[in-house]
Amino acid sequence: MQEYNLFPIIKSIKPWLGRILIASFIVAGLTAVASLFQKNYYTATTSFYAASPLLATPSPVGYGERSIFAFGNANDLDRLIAIGQSQSTIDHLIQKFDLATHFKIDTSIAENRYKLSEKVRKGYSTIKNKLDALELSFESTDPELSAKVANEARNYIDLQAGKMLKSSNSSLLKALSSTNEVQAYGAKMLTDTILALKQKYDVVRNASQGDFIVEETVKATGEYEEAKAKARFYSALPAYRDSTIKYQAQAAGLGKKLEILKSKGSLYIEGTQQLQMLENEFAQLAAQTALDKERIKQYNAVDKNPVSALHIVDEAHVPLIKSKPHRSRLVIAAFIITALFLSLLAIFIEANRSTKLS
Repeated sequence: MQEYNLFPIIKSIKPWLGRILIASFIVAGLTAVASLFQKNYYTATTSFYAASPLLATPSPVGYGERSIFAFGNANDLDRLIAIGQSQSTIDHLIQKFDLATHFKIDTSIAENRYKLSEKVRKGYSTIKNKLDALELSFESTDPELSAKVANEARNYIDLQAGKMLKSSNSSLLKALSSTNEVQAYGAKMLTDTILALKQKYDVVRNASQGDFIVEETVKATGEYEEAKAKARFYSALPAYRDSTIKYQAQAAGLGKKLEILKSKGSLYIEGTQQLQMLENEFAQLAAQTALDKERIKQYNAVDKNPVSALHIVDEAHVPLIKSKPHRSRLVIAAFIITALFLSLLAIFIEANRSTKLS
Protein backbone atom coordinates (compact mmCIF):
# COMPACT_ATOMS: atom_id res chain seq x y z
CA MET A 1 0.00 0.00 0.00
CA GLN A 2 1.39 3.39 -1.06
CA GLU A 3 2.10 5.81 1.77
CA TYR A 4 1.98 9.57 1.37
CA ASN A 5 4.73 11.64 2.99
CA LEU A 6 3.81 15.26 3.75
CA PHE A 7 7.36 16.19 4.76
CA PRO A 8 8.45 17.22 1.23
CA ILE A 9 5.37 19.44 0.91
CA ILE A 10 6.01 21.11 4.26
CA LYS A 11 9.68 21.46 3.31
CA SER A 12 8.78 23.22 0.05
CA ILE A 13 6.39 25.61 1.82
CA LYS A 14 8.74 26.42 4.72
CA PRO A 15 10.87 29.02 2.85
CA TRP A 16 7.68 30.79 1.81
CA LEU A 17 5.88 30.56 5.14
CA GLY A 18 6.70 34.06 6.35
CA ARG A 19 5.67 35.68 3.08
CA ILE A 20 2.50 33.55 2.94
CA LEU A 21 1.49 34.63 6.44
CA ILE A 22 2.28 38.28 5.75
CA ALA A 23 0.29 38.24 2.50
CA SER A 24 -2.61 36.42 4.19
CA PHE A 25 -2.73 38.93 7.01
CA ILE A 26 -2.62 41.80 4.51
CA VAL A 27 -5.54 40.32 2.52
CA ALA A 28 -7.45 39.64 5.73
CA GLY A 29 -6.84 43.22 6.86
CA LEU A 30 -7.96 44.64 3.53
CA THR A 31 -11.06 42.42 3.69
CA ALA A 32 -11.80 43.71 7.18
CA VAL A 33 -11.47 47.31 6.01
CA ALA A 34 -13.61 46.65 2.92
CA SER A 35 -16.28 44.93 5.01
CA LEU A 36 -16.60 48.05 7.13
CA PHE A 37 -17.94 49.85 4.08
CA GLN A 38 -20.64 47.21 3.55
CA LYS A 39 -24.12 48.07 4.77
CA ASN A 40 -25.63 46.17 7.66
CA TYR A 41 -28.73 44.12 6.80
CA TYR A 42 -31.47 43.24 9.29
CA THR A 43 -33.95 40.40 8.99
CA ALA A 44 -37.40 40.49 10.63
CA THR A 45 -39.44 37.28 10.82
CA THR A 46 -43.08 36.56 11.61
CA SER A 47 -44.43 33.03 12.05
CA PHE A 48 -47.97 31.69 11.81
CA TYR A 49 -50.09 28.61 11.18
CA ALA A 50 -52.85 28.13 8.64
CA ALA A 51 -56.36 28.25 10.09
CA SER A 52 -58.91 25.62 9.17
CA PRO A 53 -61.26 26.78 6.36
CA LEU A 54 -64.11 25.15 8.31
CA LEU A 55 -63.89 28.01 10.82
CA ALA A 56 -65.22 30.30 8.09
CA THR A 57 -67.87 27.84 6.91
CA PRO A 58 -71.23 27.55 8.72
CA SER A 59 -72.01 24.20 10.30
CA PRO A 60 -74.60 22.13 8.42
CA VAL A 61 -78.11 22.77 9.76
CA GLY A 62 -80.14 19.75 10.75
CA TYR A 63 -77.33 17.21 10.34
CA GLY A 64 -75.85 17.22 13.83
CA GLU A 65 -72.63 18.77 15.05
CA ARG A 66 -69.36 18.35 13.18
CA SER A 67 -65.82 18.24 14.49
CA ILE A 68 -63.90 21.43 13.74
CA PHE A 69 -60.14 21.77 14.18
CA ALA A 70 -58.65 25.23 14.67
CA PHE A 71 -55.60 24.56 12.52
CA GLY A 72 -55.54 23.79 8.81
CA ASN A 73 -53.71 20.95 7.09
CA ALA A 74 -50.69 20.93 4.78
CA ASN A 75 -52.81 22.00 1.81
CA ASP A 76 -54.03 25.06 3.70
CA LEU A 77 -50.44 26.01 4.58
CA ASP A 78 -49.36 25.51 0.95
CA ARG A 79 -52.15 27.86 -0.08
CA LEU A 80 -50.73 30.56 2.20
CA ILE A 81 -47.23 29.98 0.81
CA ALA A 82 -48.54 30.30 -2.75
CA ILE A 83 -50.22 33.60 -1.91
CA GLY A 84 -47.10 34.81 -0.12
CA GLN A 85 -44.90 34.05 -3.13
CA SER A 86 -47.32 35.53 -5.66
CA GLN A 87 -46.49 38.62 -7.68
CA SER A 88 -49.53 40.41 -6.29
CA THR A 89 -48.01 40.23 -2.80
CA ILE A 90 -44.69 41.61 -4.04
CA ASP A 91 -46.46 44.41 -5.95
CA HIS A 92 -48.52 45.26 -2.87
CA LEU A 93 -45.39 45.57 -0.71
CA ILE A 94 -43.61 47.70 -3.33
CA GLN A 95 -46.55 50.08 -3.52
CA LYS A 96 -47.31 50.12 0.21
CA PHE A 97 -43.77 51.03 1.31
CA ASP A 98 -42.53 52.80 -1.84
CA LEU A 99 -39.69 50.30 -2.12
CA ALA A 100 -38.67 51.78 -5.47
CA THR A 101 -37.49 54.87 -3.59
CA HIS A 102 -35.92 52.76 -0.84
CA PHE A 103 -33.86 50.77 -3.36
CA LYS A 104 -33.31 53.86 -5.55
CA ILE A 105 -34.69 52.24 -8.71
CA ASP A 106 -36.43 54.22 -11.46
CA THR A 107 -39.60 52.25 -12.23
CA SER A 108 -40.51 54.36 -15.27
CA ILE A 109 -38.45 51.85 -17.25
CA ALA A 110 -40.11 48.45 -17.67
CA GLU A 111 -36.85 46.55 -17.16
CA ASN A 112 -36.26 48.37 -13.88
CA ARG A 113 -39.67 47.31 -12.61
CA TYR A 114 -38.59 43.71 -13.08
CA LYS A 115 -35.28 44.43 -11.34
CA LEU A 116 -37.15 46.01 -8.43
CA SER A 117 -39.38 42.95 -8.11
CA GLU A 118 -36.33 40.67 -8.09
CA LYS A 119 -34.60 42.94 -5.56
CA VAL A 120 -37.58 42.64 -3.21
CA ARG A 121 -37.77 38.87 -3.70
CA LYS A 122 -34.08 38.58 -2.84
CA GLY A 123 -34.73 39.87 0.67
CA TYR A 124 -38.16 38.23 1.00
CA SER A 125 -38.75 34.59 1.93
CA THR A 126 -41.56 32.27 2.99
CA ILE A 127 -40.56 28.86 4.33
CA LYS A 128 -42.17 26.05 6.29
CA ASN A 129 -40.23 25.31 9.46
CA LYS A 130 -39.77 21.94 11.18
CA LEU A 131 -42.89 22.56 13.30
CA ASP A 132 -45.01 23.03 10.15
CA ALA A 133 -45.46 26.74 10.79
CA LEU A 134 -44.90 29.31 8.06
CA GLU A 135 -42.01 31.71 8.64
CA LEU A 136 -42.10 34.90 6.60
CA SER A 137 -38.97 37.05 6.59
CA PHE A 138 -37.82 40.28 5.02
CA GLU A 139 -34.27 41.61 4.98
CA SER A 140 -33.21 45.20 4.39
CA THR A 141 -30.79 47.84 5.64
CA ASP A 142 -33.60 49.47 7.65
CA PRO A 143 -34.59 47.31 10.67
CA GLU A 144 -37.93 49.09 11.14
CA LEU A 145 -38.80 48.66 7.47
CA SER A 146 -37.95 44.96 7.68
CA ALA A 147 -40.44 44.46 10.52
CA LYS A 148 -43.15 46.54 8.84
CA VAL A 149 -42.81 44.72 5.50
CA ALA A 150 -42.88 41.26 7.13
CA ASN A 151 -46.01 42.07 9.16
CA GLU A 152 -47.74 43.69 6.19
CA ALA A 153 -46.94 40.70 3.97
CA ARG A 154 -48.49 38.37 6.57
CA ASN A 155 -51.58 40.59 6.86
CA TYR A 156 -51.92 40.70 3.07
CA ILE A 157 -51.70 36.90 2.89
CA ASP A 158 -54.41 36.68 5.56
CA LEU A 159 -56.60 39.14 3.64
CA GLN A 160 -56.25 37.36 0.29
CA ALA A 161 -56.79 33.90 1.79
CA GLY A 162 -59.87 35.22 3.60
CA LYS A 163 -61.18 36.62 0.31
CA MET A 164 -60.79 33.18 -1.26
CA LEU A 165 -62.83 31.61 1.53
CA LYS A 166 -65.45 34.35 1.30
CA SER A 167 -65.60 33.95 -2.47
CA SER A 168 -66.35 30.26 -2.05
CA ASN A 169 -68.99 31.03 0.58
CA SER A 170 -70.50 33.74 -1.65
CA SER A 171 -70.90 31.23 -4.48
CA LEU A 172 -72.67 28.84 -2.12
CA LEU A 173 -74.80 31.71 -0.83
CA LYS A 174 -75.90 32.63 -4.36
CA ALA A 175 -76.71 29.00 -5.12
CA LEU A 176 -78.72 28.67 -1.90
CA SER A 177 -80.58 31.93 -2.54
CA SER A 178 -81.44 30.83 -6.08
CA THR A 179 -82.60 27.44 -4.81
CA ASN A 180 -84.66 29.13 -2.10
CA GLU A 181 -86.45 31.24 -4.70
CA VAL A 182 -87.29 28.12 -6.70
CA GLN A 183 -88.50 26.43 -3.51
CA ALA A 184 -90.72 29.41 -2.67
CA TYR A 185 -92.25 29.30 -6.15
CA GLY A 186 -92.75 25.53 -5.85
CA ALA A 187 -94.41 25.96 -2.44
CA LYS A 188 -96.80 28.55 -3.88
CA MET A 189 -97.70 26.23 -6.76
CA LEU A 190 -98.33 23.36 -4.35
CA THR A 191 -100.48 25.57 -2.11
CA ASP A 192 -102.58 26.70 -5.08
CA THR A 193 -102.97 23.11 -6.27
CA ILE A 194 -104.00 21.89 -2.81
CA LEU A 195 -106.62 24.65 -2.48
CA ALA A 196 -107.97 23.89 -5.96
CA LEU A 197 -108.28 20.18 -5.15
CA LYS A 198 -110.04 20.90 -1.86
CA GLN A 199 -112.57 23.05 -3.70
CA LYS A 200 -113.01 20.46 -6.44
CA TYR A 201 -113.56 17.56 -4.05
CA ASP A 202 -115.24 19.65 -1.35
CA VAL A 203 -112.62 18.69 1.21
CA VAL A 204 -112.51 21.01 4.21
CA ARG A 205 -110.86 19.03 7.01
CA ASN A 206 -109.27 15.80 5.88
CA ALA A 207 -109.53 13.46 8.88
CA SER A 208 -112.66 14.80 10.63
CA GLN A 209 -114.55 15.22 7.37
CA GLY A 210 -113.86 11.61 6.41
CA ASP A 211 -115.10 10.37 9.77
CA PHE A 212 -118.24 12.51 9.42
CA ILE A 213 -119.05 11.09 5.97
CA VAL A 214 -118.57 7.52 7.20
CA GLU A 215 -120.77 8.11 10.24
CA GLU A 216 -123.49 9.78 8.16
CA THR A 217 -123.35 7.00 5.57
CA VAL A 218 -123.67 4.29 8.21
CA LYS A 219 -126.53 6.18 9.90
CA ALA A 220 -128.36 6.84 6.61
CA THR A 221 -127.95 3.21 5.54
CA GLY A 222 -129.52 2.01 8.78
CA GLU A 223 -132.41 4.48 8.51
CA TYR A 224 -132.93 3.62 4.84
CA GLU A 225 -133.12 -0.11 5.53
CA GLU A 226 -135.45 0.53 8.45
CA ALA A 227 -137.78 2.70 6.33
CA LYS A 228 -137.86 0.09 3.55
CA ALA A 229 -138.67 -2.66 6.03
CA LYS A 230 -141.53 -0.64 7.54
CA ALA A 231 -142.91 0.24 4.10
CA ARG A 232 -142.96 -3.45 3.14
CA PHE A 233 -144.60 -4.35 6.42
CA TYR A 234 -147.40 -1.78 6.16
CA SER A 235 -147.98 -2.44 2.46
CA ALA A 236 -149.38 -5.86 3.43
CA LEU A 237 -151.96 -4.13 5.64
CA PRO A 238 -154.49 -2.09 3.56
CA ALA A 239 -155.79 -0.40 6.70
CA TYR A 240 -152.39 1.25 7.18
CA ARG A 241 -152.10 2.76 3.71
CA ASP A 242 -151.08 6.14 5.14
CA SER A 243 -148.21 4.55 7.04
CA THR A 244 -147.16 2.68 3.91
CA ILE A 245 -146.99 5.91 1.90
CA LYS A 246 -145.14 7.65 4.73
CA TYR A 247 -142.39 5.04 5.01
CA GLN A 248 -142.12 4.64 1.24
CA ALA A 249 -141.52 8.41 0.96
CA GLN A 250 -139.08 8.27 3.86
CA ALA A 251 -137.20 5.38 2.24
CA ALA A 252 -137.02 7.25 -1.06
CA GLY A 253 -135.60 10.33 0.67
CA LEU A 254 -133.08 8.32 2.62
CA GLY A 255 -132.09 6.45 -0.55
CA LYS A 256 -131.37 9.75 -2.28
CA LYS A 257 -129.42 10.95 0.76
CA LEU A 258 -127.45 7.71 0.75
CA GLU A 259 -126.58 8.15 -2.92
CA ILE A 260 -125.32 11.67 -2.20
CA LEU A 261 -123.25 10.48 0.77
CA LYS A 262 -121.74 7.63 -1.27
CA SER A 263 -120.90 10.09 -4.05
CA LYS A 264 -119.28 12.43 -1.54
CA GLY A 265 -117.42 9.48 -0.04
CA SER A 266 -116.05 8.45 -3.44
CA LEU A 267 -114.99 12.03 -4.21
CA TYR A 268 -113.50 12.35 -0.75
CA ILE A 269 -111.40 9.20 -1.16
CA GLU A 270 -110.24 10.26 -4.62
CA GLY A 271 -109.43 13.79 -3.45
CA THR A 272 -107.71 12.83 -0.20
CA GLN A 273 -105.36 10.43 -1.99
CA GLN A 274 -104.13 13.24 -4.23
CA LEU A 275 -104.11 15.73 -1.36
CA GLN A 276 -102.11 13.39 0.85
CA MET A 277 -99.34 13.10 -1.75
CA LEU A 278 -99.28 16.86 -2.34
CA GLU A 279 -99.35 17.70 1.36
CA ASN A 280 -96.46 15.27 2.04
CA GLU A 281 -94.51 16.89 -0.78
CA PHE A 282 -95.33 20.33 0.61
CA ALA A 283 -94.19 19.30 4.12
CA GLN A 284 -90.86 18.02 2.78
CA LEU A 285 -90.38 21.16 0.71
CA ALA A 286 -91.24 23.38 3.69
CA ALA A 287 -88.73 21.55 5.91
CA GLN A 288 -85.96 21.84 3.30
CA THR A 289 -86.81 25.50 2.71
CA ALA A 290 -86.57 26.22 6.43
CA LEU A 291 -83.14 24.55 6.58
CA ASP A 292 -81.90 26.46 3.55
CA LYS A 293 -83.16 29.76 4.97
CA GLU A 294 -81.20 29.10 8.16
CA ARG A 295 -78.10 28.28 6.11
CA ILE A 296 -78.55 31.52 4.15
CA LYS A 297 -78.65 33.44 7.44
CA GLN A 298 -75.43 31.76 8.54
CA TYR A 299 -73.64 32.45 5.26
CA ASN A 300 -74.81 36.08 5.37
CA ALA A 301 -73.41 36.40 8.89
CA VAL A 302 -70.07 34.94 7.76
CA ASP A 303 -70.01 37.22 4.72
CA LYS A 304 -70.47 40.33 6.88
CA ASN A 305 -67.77 39.42 9.40
CA PRO A 306 -63.99 39.36 8.84
CA VAL A 307 -62.48 35.95 8.15
CA SER A 308 -58.98 35.06 9.38
CA ALA A 309 -57.11 32.40 7.45
CA LEU A 310 -54.17 32.10 9.84
CA HIS A 311 -53.15 31.93 13.50
CA ILE A 312 -50.25 34.24 14.38
CA VAL A 313 -47.51 32.67 16.49
CA ASP A 314 -45.12 35.60 16.53
CA GLU A 315 -45.23 39.14 15.16
CA ALA A 316 -42.22 40.48 13.28
CA HIS A 317 -40.28 42.66 15.74
CA VAL A 318 -37.69 45.28 14.89
CA PRO A 319 -34.40 43.29 14.75
CA LEU A 320 -31.65 44.49 17.06
CA ILE A 321 -28.87 42.34 15.58
CA LYS A 322 -27.75 42.45 11.96
CA SER A 323 -28.17 39.35 9.81
CA LYS A 324 -25.27 40.20 7.49
CA PRO A 325 -22.48 40.81 6.64
CA HIS A 326 -20.62 38.39 8.94
CA ARG A 327 -17.39 40.36 8.97
CA SER A 328 -15.41 37.96 11.15
CA ARG A 329 -16.27 35.09 8.83
CA LEU A 330 -15.26 37.13 5.80
CA VAL A 331 -11.89 38.00 7.36
CA ILE A 332 -11.19 34.40 8.40
CA ALA A 333 -12.27 33.09 4.99
CA ALA A 334 -10.05 35.63 3.21
CA PHE A 335 -7.06 34.63 5.37
CA ILE A 336 -7.57 30.87 4.80
CA ILE A 337 -8.19 31.17 1.05
CA THR A 338 -5.14 33.41 0.58
CA ALA A 339 -2.94 31.11 2.65
CA LEU A 340 -4.08 28.02 0.71
CA PHE A 341 -3.65 29.70 -2.65
CA LEU A 342 -0.15 30.97 -1.84
CA SER A 343 0.82 27.60 -0.37
CA LEU A 344 -0.20 25.84 -3.59
CA LEU A 345 1.68 28.46 -5.57
CA ALA A 346 4.78 27.91 -3.42
CA ILE A 347 4.56 24.14 -3.90
CA PHE A 348 4.25 24.62 -7.66
CA ILE A 349 7.27 26.98 -7.79
CA GLU A 350 9.43 24.68 -5.66
CA ALA A 351 8.43 21.67 -7.75
CA ASN A 352 9.46 23.45 -10.96
CA ARG A 353 12.74 24.55 -9.35
CA SER A 354 13.53 20.97 -8.30
CA THR A 355 12.76 19.72 -11.78
CA LYS A 356 15.14 22.22 -13.39
CA LEU A 357 17.95 21.40 -10.91
CA SER A 358 17.61 17.71 -11.56
